[in-house]
Amino acid sequence: MSYGEAEANLDDPLLAQLAVMAAVNEARRLANGALELRLPEAKVRVEDGEVIITPLPPLASRHLVREAMLMAGEAVARFALEHEIPMLYTVQSGPDVDDISELQAAETTAEMFAVRRLLKPGRQRTEVSSHAGLGLDAYVQTTSPLRRYLDLVAHQQVRAYLPVRRCWTKRR
Repeated sequence: MSYGEAEANLDDPLLAQLAVMAAVNEARRLANGALELRLPEAKVRVEDGEVIITPLPPLASRHLVREAMLMAGEAVARFALEHEIPMLYTVQSGPDVDDISELQAAETTAEMFAVRRLLKPGRQRTEVSSHAGLGLDAYVQTTSPLRRYLDLVAHQQVRAYLPVRRCWTKRR
């Protein structure tokens, strides 16, 4: 389903239930110090040698997918910790400020870009640590295995832990 199709069907019971879960998760992350930066997004492509930049609308469905991806990354991190699966955790130290609530109050695009400049880069580590920007105690990037190699590695680590299951029937 495309973002546009999801946007048109946000009242569907399954999407509505996911939206409630996402809202609860986001509130938990914000209470844990997460920073919500609503920066403009764009699609960039090259057509006949010309660069075309198309602004993307700020859809609720994009927000929903992002929050679901964060929930998945946290779930994989917690699963890996619980089962002692070696994993590369994505960690980020908090910004060097006395009061995080000032950063959380950023509203304009300029203020949000200024907050982003204060953030320290995320890093991959074999030891779990918090991701301050996301407001998570444990996080693994795992939702884009076709685009990011380390996401594929996370999938393979979990898969190697799980028991082998035969998914076919005997041929006669």
